[in-house]
Amino acid sequence: MLFALLRVNNYLQRQSNMYRNIFYLLLLTTLISSPTPAQDAQTAQTAQTAQNSQDNQDQSQKALELYQQAETAYEKGDLTKAITLYRQVIQILPESFEPKYQCANAYLALGKPELLSEAVLLLKDVTTLKPDFARGHATLGNVLARLNDFELAETSLRQALSLDNRLPIHSLLAELLLTRQAYKEAETELKIAISQGNAEPQNYLLLAICQQEQGQNMAALDNYNKANELKPQDTEILYRRGRLYQQQNIHASAIADLKLAYEASQNNVAIGVALVESYRQNEDKKTALILAKTLIDKASPETQAQLTELLAQLGANDTAIAQLEKLLQSEPKNIQYLTRLGQLYLDINPSKSAEHWQQAVNINASIENQIGLASALLKAQKFTAATDCFKSVLSKNPNSYEAHAGLALALFKLDQFAPSAEEFIWVIKARPENSISYYFLGICFDRLGDYRQAMSAYEIFLKKADPKLRQLEIEKVNLRLPSLRRQAEKQPKPKNN
Repeated sequence: MLFALLRVNNYLQRQSNMYRNIFYLLLLTTLISSPTPAQDAQTAQTAQTAQNSQDNQDQSQKALELYQQAETAYEKGDLTKAITLYRQVIQILPESFEPKYQCANAYLALGKPELLSEAVLLLKDVTTLKPDFARGHATLGNVLARLNDFELAETSLRQALSLDNRLPIHSLLAELLLTRQAYKEAETELKIAISQGNAEPQNYLLLAICQQEQGQNMAALDNYNKANELKPQDTEILYRRGRLYQQQNIHASAIADLKLAYEASQNNVAIGVALVESYRQNEDKKTALILAKTLIDKASPETQAQLTELLAQLGANDTAIAQLEKLLQSEPKNIQYLTRLGQLYLDINPSKSAEHWQQAVNINASIENQIGLASALLKAQKFTAATDCFKSVLSKNPNSYEAHAGLALALFKLDQFAPSAEEFIWVIKARPENSISYYFLGICFDRLGDYRQAMSAYEIFLKKADPKLRQLEIEKVNLRLPSLRRQAEKQPKPKNN
C-alpha cells in the first residue's frame, strides 16, 4: 500500500501547489465582497455598524496578508512557519476551508507521522465546510489510510470519487479493498486506474493478485507478465508469479522465478522457504535439503518450525528433530513443537514420542493429543497404559475411529481377545474396506475357539487384502485355513433361532 499512498500523496501535494493561487483569489474575493464602511453606514445608518464593518475589513485584510506570508513560507520550505501563519488565518476566518486545507497539506509535507492526526482534524473540517471538494475527501482518505484507519479511509475515497471519478486514487482504494479481501471490487478499481493511464507495474501486480485470489489463474499470469515486463527482476513480482506457477505444478518455471526472487531479495528467508518447497515438489530433494539447512539458523522460530516440517517431508527426520528440540528449549510449552516431536519420534523412539505427547496432554488434554499419547504408548508396547488412554478418549468421543482401532489392537496385545473382537467388529462396521481388521478379528475368534467365525473373517480378509501389502498375513492365513476347516467341521453348527 505504501506505493499507492506515496503516489496519491505526491499528486495531492502537486494539486495543492496548483490550487494555492485559486485559494488566494477566493480569499481576495471574500475581502472585496465585504461591505465598505460607507455602504454599511447607509444601510444601518449607525456609526457603530460602520465601525464594525471597518473592523471586519481590517481583519480580512490581515487574514489575506497572513495567508500570503504562509504561502511564501510554504514555497520556501519553511513548513513550521507556514503552519503557524495558516493557524492565524484560521482563527480569523474559521469558516473558510482554504487555509485549513493548505495547513493540513503543510502538516503532511513535514513528513512526521505524529502530526498526521492534526492533518486529519483539519481535513475533516474542510470536508464539512466544503462537502463537494473532491480533493479534500481524497486527501483525508489518503491520510486515514496512512493511519491504518482503513474503513474511514475507504469511505472518504469513495466520496471523493463520487465527486470526481478522474482522481488518481483508484489504486489506493483497491489496496484498501484488498485488506478486507474484496477482490472483485479491487479488480474493478485497478482496471479503472489502468484505463486512466496509470499502467504501472504495481497496478498490474495488484490486479494479478486479485485475479489469482478469485481463481482466474490465466488472467493473473498475464498480468504478472505485464508487471514483469515493466519492472524486470522485481522481487515481489517474481515471488508471486513463482508461487502461482508452484500452485499450478509448473515446477521448472516456479523454481526459476523463486530463485531469481531469492537472489534479488538478498536471500530472504520466506522466499527461500517457498523455493525449498518447489525443489521438493520437483523431487530435487538434495538441493531442497541443502537450502533448507542454510535457512534454519537465520529464520524466525515460526519459520524454523515450517522448515523442520519440510525437512521431515524430505526424509531428514534427525535434522528436523534436532531443530525442534532446540526450539522447544526456548518454548517448552509450545504445543506445536511438542506434538510434532511426538509424531517424528513415533517410529524411531516410541517412548520419547510418548513423553512429548504426555507434555502436550498436560498443557491441552484435547482428543487429538490424547490419541497421540495413546498411539505412542501402544507403539512403545505399554499396552495397559494405552488401553486406559484409548478408553478415556472413547468416554468423551464414543465414535472416534482412531480410539476404537487403537483400543482393539491394545486389547489384542494383552490377549484380551473377546473385548478386542468387539472393538474390531466396530472398526469393520465403520470402515469395511480395511482388510487388516478382518485378519485380527479372525485371530481373535480363532483364539477364542470360535473356528467357524474365525474362518469367515479369514476368508473375507483374503478377498480384500492387497497381495503386495499383506503378503505375510496372507501366507499365515493360507497356512492356518486347512487345519482351521477341520476344526470348524468338528464344532456343532450354531442353532438357528
